[in-house]
Amino acid sequence: MQHDGRGTFAVEEIEDSEYNTRIRVEYVSLDAEDEQDEFWQAVFSFEAIDKHRSLKIVPFLYLRKDKDMKAHPFQISIERDEQSANVQAVKVLQKSRELDENTFQVFEFAKVRGEREDTSCLSLFALNTEDLAEFEDHEVDKLLQTHVASFLTESIANEMDPNIILLRLNSLTPNSEDSKSISSVSDGEKFMVSFTKKTFNRKREATNLRQIQEESLQTFEEKVRVKDEQFRQEISEKFGVTNQNDTSFNFTTETVSNLLGSIGHYNGPLKRWMKSMGHTFVKTDDFMIDLLTACPSRARYARGFSWDEGFHLLPICKWDFNLCSEIFRSWFYTMESDGWLPNE
Repeated sequence: MQHDGRGTFAVEEIEDSEYNTRIRVEYVSLDAEDEQDEFWQAVFSFEAIDKHRSLKIVPFLYLRKDKDMKAHPFQISIERDEQSANVQAVKVLQKSRELDENTFQVFEFAKVRGEREDTSCLSLFALNTEDLAEFEDHEVDKLLQTHVASFLTESIANEMDPNIILLRLNSLTPNSEDSKSISSVSDGEKFMVSFTKKTFNRKREATNLRQIQEESLQTFEEKVRVKDEQFRQEISEKFGVTNQNDTSFNFTTETVSNLLGSIGHYNGPLKRWMKSMGHTFVKTDDFMIDLLTACPSRARYARGFSWDEGFHLLPICKWDFNLCSEIFRSWFYTMESDGWLPNE
């Protein structure tokens, strides 16, 4: 695992022996022309751990509309393979929050490598569901359960004005002359996601934008290689582990990356545990605060703890003092007028 904590570079591998699957995620944030613009790309790679067995996984990505963006619909365009008519690329365009009417967010999804070009594809599900308001991001599986039949058997489900888009990364295996069934992704397949937020001269430019080209994967892999070298060099210099072939270097890289990768942005009202109110959590006020913090466990305790954060900041300050200061400032902004600072 590699993660710089700045949102500019990350690499992570996940292995699941039960499903014979190794997933590698690579992420690079690229320089934009204007400081208000954003541009990043990520590649998802799927590989069989045991080459004598097939992969057993049907991965998906989802994109949901924020509640305050109801007035700005998703605009979806689909690119199909000329011979098989399978969906090979999907682009989603949405007006950004900025006041400029020509500022758009453009999401692009495409398969960029795979052995089975005629069968590997994307499946799109653009849904407008009132259920979405009831679910947090980490509970999207509950939403899937209500649409599981169509999600597993259909190739396209495109409703008008969707508030959630699900992309299934899968292969279609012929089981008869007239029908196909869903199977896992193929060994060695790669899918790319590209995000651009930019102010265009006119909407047509955003509609015609295409960041994922035939040479995009090669260009992306070169950028990951450069970022990897820079990351390793910075680890060596700031933590004093000069021998990159030594186990201590790998240990330091994994430890620091896991800590930096746990940094997240949280938003919501403060709550106090009040004995006088029957030992319950009570909102101190309706004012929403922002908190930038690391967390002790992304799997079990995905939130900030002030007593843990002091220890977290020891290596974070050594890694990036500006990031460390920003986290400090974020925690102090949670302090109430009477000096009370939340523990978690």
